[in-house]
Amino acid sequence: PLLQHALMRVWAHEKKTSRSGILDLEDYESVGGIHHALSKHADEAYGQLSEQDRELTRGIFQELTAIDDQGRKIRRPASVSELKQVTGANEERLLHIVRQFIRDNRSFLIESNTADGSDRVIDISHESLIRQWDRLNEWVTTEAEAAQTLKQLVQASRQRRLGKKGLLDSVEL
Repeated sequence: PLLQHALMRVWAHEKKTSRSGILDLEDYESVGGIHHALSKHADEAYGQLSEQDRELTRGIFQELTAIDDQGRKIRRPASVSELKQVTGANEERLLHIVRQFIRDNRSFLIESNTADGSDRVIDISHESLIRQWDRLNEWVTTEAEAAQTLKQLVQASRQRRLGKKGLLDSVEL
């Protein structure tokens, strides 16, 4: 998928700039090469959003990703109704953002109907987006760290209520 995406971006760049039909190293480097083409492309979509929509985008993508038992960042499809509940945004605004990451050959997200047609499901098209989009990778890591901190605080609170632990000290805080 990374090579495919990079080549698609190189071709689009070539058509847009020199139009000679010859793909060269300059085209390849301008799109970020195999290691950064996907991240750069996703950042372009993100950069076209308003500041308010960028914050909502973070919430959407955090809901669409998870960390499995082996510590791998993976896709976690979510319905539009779930995204509305988690983000507090309306369906129109959510779908505007989702479609920003689909249009113009981006295809970073997939939008499909549920089996009964009562809702839509949003999913990340390929896990390479999670690994390669630097911004998303950072969001998922930050979310996982916050969740771990919350778990530790909840555990400390339980231990305190059971009389097995005192208040958090300065080191723990």
